[in-house]
Amino acid sequence: MYFPKFHKAVRAVYDTCGYPISKHITNKYISDIVYILMKPLEYFFVISLYLFIKKPEELINKQYRLKSEL
Repeated sequence: MYFPKFHKAVRAVYDTCGYPISKHITNKYISDIVYILMKPLEYFFVISLYLFIKKPEELINKQYRLKSEL
């Protein structure tokens, strides 16, 4: 992992806020709004990944590979 302190902070916020916020997403319209609001954040992380990591595909594969495949 390249930025463990940053990842820990992001994960802490997600773990603290993610589930309580998700309980308020109760219909498809709110779900659509949340999806649209989250898209720019997703694009930011993808762009950051490709700008700052030399071989981002390898990092992505490593994260999603099963432990038994390593």
